[in-house]
Amino acid sequence: MDRLEELRKRLDDIRDMVPGVVGFVIFTHEGFPLLNTIDRTLDGIMDQEISLEEYFSAIGAGILNLASTTLDHMGITPMERLVVESRDGYVLIEKIDVDVSIMVMSDSRPSIGMVKMALRKAIDVYRGLMN
Repeated sequence: MDRLEELRKRLDDIRDMVPGVVGFVIFTHEGFPLLNTIDRTLDGIMDQEISLEEYFSAIGAGILNLASTTLDHMGITPMERLVVESRDGYVLIEKIDVDVSIMVMSDSRPSIGMVKMALRKAIDVYRGLMN
């Protein structure tokens, strides 16, 4: 099994440990997808010309870049983690290294602490397998 397949399997295991976690997206800061474990259907939301991997990577990079720029202008740097909470769930994005970030999505069932724990485990797995 190659490293990417092993990473996908381990991220799926983390997702399955926390009911409500939808999955993970690993992407470059330019918005290029490296790995996506989210298979949620987004009928009517996204263009059929783009894959889920590309869609979530572009969204994650866009949100991260906007937040980083905003915090930089406010003198609140460096950003460690971006947390977006809604009544329907959470999106957390964290930089793994200078070029790569990871995003986790969940519905509203888990606590924010459980989602943060899943994200931390996913980052550790990525670093262990890919470095």
